[in-house]
Amino acid sequence: MMDVMEGEAVTMECRYSRRTDDRYLIWGYVAPGTGVIKQLLHWEPQSRVPVYVTPDAHRYVAVKNFARKFMSLKIANATKQDSTRYFCQLTDQAGQDNRTDFCGCGTTLNVQPVPPSSPPSVYLQYPSPGEISHQGSVDLLCLLTGFYPPRVGVAWYVDGAEVSSGISQQPVSRDPQDRYSTVSRLEISGQDWVRADSYRCVVSHSALRQPIVKEIRTRARYPTPPEVNILPPSYEEMDGKGTATITCQAIGYRPRNIRFNWLVNGRETSFRRESGEPREIGYETYSSNSSLKVSATEWEKGSTFTCLIKHLSSSTPITRSLSNRDVPPSSPPSVYLQYPSPGEISHQGSVDLLCLLTGFYPPRVGVAWYVDGAEVSSGISQQPVSRDPQDRYSTVSRLEISGQDWVRADSYRCVVSHSALRQPIVKEIRTRARYPTPPEVNILPPSFEEMDGKGTATITCQAIGYRPRNIRFNWLVNGRERSFRRESGEPREIGYETYSSNSSLKVSATEWEKGSTFTCLIKHLSSSTPITRSLSNRDVPPSSPPSVYLQYPSPGEISHQGSVDLLCLLTGFYPPRVGVAWYVDGAEVSSGISQQPVSRDPQDRYSTVSRLEISGQDWVRADSYRCVVSHSALRQPIVKEIRTRGFVTPSPCLDPSPPPPSTSETLTNQIVTFACIASRSRMDGVSFRWLRDGSELPESSGSLLSVTHPHGTHSVRSQLTVRQEEWSPGSSYTCIVTQETLSTPPSYTGTARHVEMKTPEVWLLEIKDHESLANDAMTKLACFVSAFYPANISVTWRSQNGDPIDGWTTFPATADTEGTFNVVSVISVPRETWEKGQTFTCVVVHQSSEEPIERHLGKDNGRFWLYGHPLWFWKIVAICLLIVYTVIIVILTHCCNKCIQAHCCCGRTRSHSLWTGSGIPMDPIQSSDLNKKTTN
Repeated sequence: MMDVMEGEAVTMECRYSRRTDDRYLIWGYVAPGTGVIKQLLHWEPQSRVPVYVTPDAHRYVAVKNFARKFMSLKIANATKQDSTRYFCQLTDQAGQDNRTDFCGCGTTLNVQPVPPSSPPSVYLQYPSPGEISHQGSVDLLCLLTGFYPPRVGVAWYVDGAEVSSGISQQPVSRDPQDRYSTVSRLEISGQDWVRADSYRCVVSHSALRQPIVKEIRTRARYPTPPEVNILPPSYEEMDGKGTATITCQAIGYRPRNIRFNWLVNGRETSFRRESGEPREIGYETYSSNSSLKVSATEWEKGSTFTCLIKHLSSSTPITRSLSNRDVPPSSPPSVYLQYPSPGEISHQGSVDLLCLLTGFYPPRVGVAWYVDGAEVSSGISQQPVSRDPQDRYSTVSRLEISGQDWVRADSYRCVVSHSALRQPIVKEIRTRARYPTPPEVNILPPSFEEMDGKGTATITCQAIGYRPRNIRFNWLVNGRERSFRRESGEPREIGYETYSSNSSLKVSATEWEKGSTFTCLIKHLSSSTPITRSLSNRDVPPSSPPSVYLQYPSPGEISHQGSVDLLCLLTGFYPPRVGVAWYVDGAEVSSGISQQPVSRDPQDRYSTVSRLEISGQDWVRADSYRCVVSHSALRQPIVKEIRTRGFVTPSPCLDPSPPPPSTSETLTNQIVTFACIASRSRMDGVSFRWLRDGSELPESSGSLLSVTHPHGTHSVRSQLTVRQEEWSPGSSYTCIVTQETLSTPPSYTGTARHVEMKTPEVWLLEIKDHESLANDAMTKLACFVSAFYPANISVTWRSQNGDPIDGWTTFPATADTEGTFNVVSVISVPRETWEKGQTFTCVVVHQSSEEPIERHLGKDNGRFWLYGHPLWFWKIVAICLLIVYTVIIVILTHCCNKCIQAHCCCGRTRSHSLWTGSGIPMDPIQSSDLNKKTTN
């Protein structure tokens, strides 16, 4: 069966083994509601052009490739009416419609309606207080829920600069409403956490007009307002105690002092209230709660409870209100227990298990962790619940364990309890067991290469992850014992007393192609009855290439005395046969390689891991390691590479220093900074030389900075600062790096050349989107800056009196197809100020312009300001110019009439103006000279 969404393209393939092209090839389908097979199209012998029988032939694309022995049928834009069963046939004659002699069961196509696009709800979770430590690491979690389609982009920015290291993203998970969720994680050290000012999670999705930006500020020089949530009482409390506790949360504010107050139906109340001490959840950033306990009757009769918060960040109290009319119906959580990534599982490191809970209400939820059946309390952290626009809540619970403890335990459970659940939800990961464990069984089809080249078909049965060791395979063809050749390998230990083994059945390609059913039977102590898996050519899904990830070794592994493991992770491929080769410094290696058996997911896609084990000494001697993956769905192999030494920046290695000098700094200080970066496992004996236009600069020209990376390598950066007039068109700067301690000292050279700059184009507009229309208090303005190069640019805002304005958001610059860059800066201003006609200025500073570029925007009687002045200003200017022009004409006419009477200047032309009779305008001096000649 093939499941596709409406509007998607779908391709069905049919393979055959005929060696001569002397038969008709036919595609047919079951007419809906009839059970009769109707012909779509056919190919005549020796022809590659299909003959379409269906009247809507334009919707189909058919391809025949006799050399590769396959034909395909593509529906470019699938509709619900295409949901039926399709057949292919090789026959002696094309035949007529209403065929009933097609062989096999065909392929069922199920076209499902496309769910409406839904943007993600984004929550940037603060790290828990226990994580924030100078010695440890801090995890920032960006939780995305409720989006469709499932493709989503997440980028992280630290102090405005995008980062690429320390980021991991969980696979998307689907809920029962076909909405998707995922978590992106940024891991940073405790020291880096307190050094930076802000962290941003920027989310892009096809349902969004512009990215969603969520930010955490670790420190600031101005007050930060809290995020406020008011939570209803629990059903258990009201039913059991007859009381109702309403909770008000204030999260992520500064400074520390905060004050809560409560109103009931708009009045002060004497009900019992409690406010907790603020807790530091970031660098000088706090969170606190206040609760109000009332009778269950007071809640149930519909009273309105209002939480008022007084804080330095707001001149007026921040309020949130709640009554039982605002409470949506209960909704249980969807729970996903994420397996740790292969790179995490290490005896020296730690392993994180993430339990993701989405879509629940009310927000109170319980999460417990069990290891081998015993509840654990250490190593657990849970993020505060986050609310989406549909008043549903989400959170993430994390269990951190050591790599040694991970392999010692058999099972890990995340147990979730919630008032909307009759019984807790239990999600489990099993690592091993002390009792018989059944195998995971996969049955794999033959390869196309084998069938085309040898005329045989080998079906393989895999048994993975079972215990104890003894196992027995048997095969059936169409439910019967057959005498086809079979082979079973010895069990291999793939874990602690855990085994894997294969059995293969070799038949003729004809037997496979005629649709026979092949059944693998496994007898094992873990099951009282045989475990069976069946396969025929009708069950084979379409080909899918692998996604490949080459994992860096963990810092604990990199040692001259020990060994280093490189992991090449392959996911999402079909068919399951895949080739992996390893290359060290360009030469293929064959020793130290091991590969895990392929594993199948619920979508019939496969995954595996190939491992290259090398010694710590060999690790530092080589420059590069490559994992090369080949697969039948790939036109060319996928190559993933790790470089242990050499330049880590792309060629050329010389570039404006990261972070590059800001445009305002370049214009103010008249300097340009370059950096040359070398990264190796050992940096002893590294030297830098700088050249300007081929001439070597003094050794004191560059300054050196050494950096140690988490993965065990080291970097040295040489920084060169020059005056702006020395960085002119045609000039070039070259960096040469050598390392004398190596037996063959390499020399790396990178050159930076001056490039042509392009001045930005700037527009300033008022944005009228759904958000601004719904917010009567604010007006949103956007400054669009486009077609500039290079990408470094500064965008700020000023008020009418010239004072800088805070609170604007400038999105990262994006490249266009012309090689230039675009950026957008957005600011929200009070609508009252906007309506009064005050102007706002967008100031753009770029190195291509000596002066800042300014654009002004205001509103006067509903009309926009252009180029810094309103329309009424230009009307007055136009009227003034018209008056001046009229006065000049009157004066000139009067003077000319005087001259005519005195015979002094105008002469005897036909016209008493400064125009000749031909209607061509003449210069007044020329006209006077002409008249003098006439008089003489």
